Amino acid sequence: MINLGIIGFGKMAKGLLTGFLKTEWVNAKGVCIYEKDPNRVQYAQQEYGFFSISLQELCEKSQVIMVCVKPQNIQDLLLEVKKYQTNNPFWISILAGTTIDTYQRMLGQEIQIMRVMPNMGAVIQESMSALTFSETVTSDNKQIGEALFSSVGQMIEVEEKVLDIVTGISGSGPGFLARIAHDIAQVGEKLGLTYAQSLQCISQTMVGTGKLLLKEDPKELMAAITSPKGTTEAGFDAFDASSLDADIQSVILSAVNRAKALSKGAS
Repeated sequence: MINLGIIGFGKMAKGLLTGFLKTEWVNAKGVCIYEKDPNRVQYAQQEYGFFSISLQELCEKSQVIMVCVKPQNIQDLLLEVKKYQTNNPFWISILAGTTIDTYQRMLGQEIQIMRVMPNMGAVIQESMSALTFSETVTSDNKQIGEALFSSVGQMIEVEEKVLDIVTGISGSGPGFLARIAHDIAQVGEKLGLTYAQSLQCISQTMVGTGKLLLKEDPKELMAAITSPKGTTEAGFDAFDASSLDADIQSVILSAVNRAKALSKGAS
């Protein structure tokens, strides 16, 4: 078991903790949080039985520290954390656009840190997480990191230089898919379904299609679904006559470019 400190206890942190508690590494008795929002503190107390403690106490007692604050707040946070470094914890950062180098410049080149890009699927243990490690991370800590994020869905290990791409695809992806689902549900509502019925239809379709795409090539799946002069073909014809493919790719590129800008220190 590890002593896990969590800095920032928003929705993502809660989702990740739910999965972590199912592993052999984490027990609620070994978890502490640092959180300023009284509503989040109250939730942590009611749901898990632990209280928000001081940042100093969290840094002193935690073997693993997971940072879940807004990227814009990281510089101020690390300036304060630097005062309380008395051991060498294993750092986990889920912040978009916040590089390993950012932590090393503030806390020292020798720190052990894993940078992760999970997504909102973590709240139901269906996250897609991409992991990258500093060269200083021990094999034991790497094992811990991989075990924790395997508990909340699927994961891949990548080089840090491509993590901004992952951020645009799977980090922001749930938001983009939710918007597409909303657009489709509105069509169903206009044509006679209730919004709830239409949303259920497309949501479950997304679930099933996602599971198929983990096993099948997208082009093969599209071909298998499409019948000559059928409904899917009619839809694809409209796709081809529009700029929708390029527009969707533009959406992803915009998210990737924003992640890259954050990595370079943009506010």
